[in-house]
Amino acid sequence: MGVQSGMARIAVMTFAYEGDKSIGFELLESLVSSFKNTKFDLYFTDDASSSRLDRSVVKWAESKGISAYGVRYDHNLGFRGAVERTLRLLKLIAQQPRDYDVILRIDTDALVIKEGLDLELLQLCTDPKGLYGVLKNMRPKDRLGYLLDLLPFGFKRVANNDQIGSKFSMSRKSPVWWWREGFKALTKGFRFKYVEGSCYIMGGAFPKELMRLGILDRFDRNRHGLITSEEDVVVTTLCRSAGLPLYQTNEFDPRWKLVNILGKRVLDMPVDELPFVIHALKADPAGSALRKKVRAKMPLFDRSRSLPSGEAISQP
Repeated sequence: MGVQSGMARIAVMTFAYEGDKSIGFELLESLVSSFKNTKFDLYFTDDASSSRLDRSVVKWAESKGISAYGVRYDHNLGFRGAVERTLRLLKLIAQQPRDYDVILRIDTDALVIKEGLDLELLQLCTDPKGLYGVLKNMRPKDRLGYLLDLLPFGFKRVANNDQIGSKFSMSRKSPVWWWREGFKALTKGFRFKYVEGSCYIMGGAFPKELMRLGILDRFDRNRHGLITSEEDVVVTTLCRSAGLPLYQTNEFDPRWKLVNILGKRVLDMPVDELPFVIHALKADPAGSALRKKVRAKMPLFDRSRSLPSGEAISQP
């Protein structure tokens, strides 16, 4: 049995982007509405937003009685900065004097749709050093990129003003920062299956254990190769290399398997057969239309005081 909710501490990790401003606040409001008896601390990055989302998020958190800790970048790292953003937040959590029972990593284009997510997380995550998620197979080209990154020299994605692009060249003359962890992970059972990054869970001691082993201090943004946006692959690799346990959430509750594959099916399924989280509801016309229908269907939003968009929050 997991930790009792009244005594529990949960941390939530997410990223704030200018383009996902409105749906990002909807995600946060859905978390508040879903949590029954447990408050969470919020850890987020702001990828150099022009509207200073870091200030808006902190102001929103203060209005909810939530402690918020942000990392703001002066330059937009772009899509391929996901690994750096994730490791910065894991390190920030590991450096806190407080201990957490559960850490939830969730994308801004996800949405919590049912009440009681905090209870589900506490009952599910019983291993303080464990990594929990739905496992997915790496694509063949990503497997190749992973293996090429373990060579002492080779391909490297081209960066411009701190933003790593999709193009690459034969310009890497030294090992990538995570090469030791990559080799260790392969010797300890990593077989190109990783926790899907839209929503995964960590035991509260997971970041501190990576910090204790010195792994979080090894990151170097200049020593990258081809694997740069695949933060979920890297987190799984670090887990395996450190010898920490990996659990499949869908083995505890089969509904977790549906988080990333539901799409419009969510409108046709009974509420009790749905997972607590659905993804992806993008900030585009199709995603907005589906999001509106989902909110109209789910009882959680009848009682929710969710804001319709980020603009409803007064800006500093």
